[in-house]
Amino acid sequence: MPRQHRVRHPPARELSDEDYAPAIYKLARNLSAAEDEPSRKETVKLWERYTALEPHDPRGFRNLGYASSLVGNLGPAEAAYRKSIELNPTDADGYVQLIVFLSLNDRVADVKPVLVSYDEHKDTDENVFESALQELYFSDEPAAAEKLAASEPARVKGSSGANLLIGRVHMDAGRYAVAFNYFNVAAQLDKKAPGPYVMLASLHRKQSRFAAALKAADQAVNLDREDSEAHYQRACALARLGRLKDAMSALEKSIELDEKQAAYIADEADLKPLSALPAFKKLLAPPAEKP
Repeated sequence: MPRQHRVRHPPARELSDEDYAPAIYKLARNLSAAEDEPSRKETVKLWERYTALEPHDPRGFRNLGYASSLVGNLGPAEAAYRKSIELNPTDADGYVQLIVFLSLNDRVADVKPVLVSYDEHKDTDENVFESALQELYFSDEPAAAEKLAASEPARVKGSSGANLLIGRVHMDAGRYAVAFNYFNVAAQLDKKAPGPYVMLASLHRKQSRFAAALKAADQAVNLDREDSEAHYQRACALARLGRLKDAMSALEKSIELDEKQAAYIADEADLKPLSALPAFKKLLAPPAEKP
């Protein structure tokens, strides 16, 4: 048999030098996680080249907007985000990224026209206002999330998810009474969602109100028996209440549904009553190997 030779394809950087658009896209995506200034500036240049080669692809402009914002080119960043929406007026991601950009740059007054435009063009049920709040919260930008929410009280009023997120902002800041109100509103707006009760359980635990935490966690489990976090909240409350066997069962169920929960239990103060149990030790995640 004749010997077969593996065909070697040129690397993305080599192909990108030839203005091959897919290679430029791949290279820019690979560099997008870099945190050093030279790499970020190179990423901007790559997205500029990509959008010049593919001027009808909204993804390139969304990425160019983000890359430009990271190096402080705010004007070009905004223009790129708006171009991505112009190219695809129904694309929720483009609106979310522009709303986040405006919020982070203290321009929440400019968000309303963006939301109105999305409402006029949307072809899905995605709530871009809620999605933007979520991105701000999980990007550790609680102040920006609060300002965005305050700028659109009517949208917050009708959104369970928005109330849940703003409640989390207040809970993280230690404003427990305010958080409690937001979580209750979230529960009323979506009576089938376990999330508000999960957060109520967490809130009660922070105040050492473990009976109330258990009640809220039970409500979450009743709404969704496959919700790992609901079982985790039950385990914590039960452990503090001295019901160790029930706590272990709840914890085992939580980890069965989501094995990543095992990474948190060693440092969880409310699970300390279980720490001496063999069953608990068995659940502990193995220590990370040293390089």
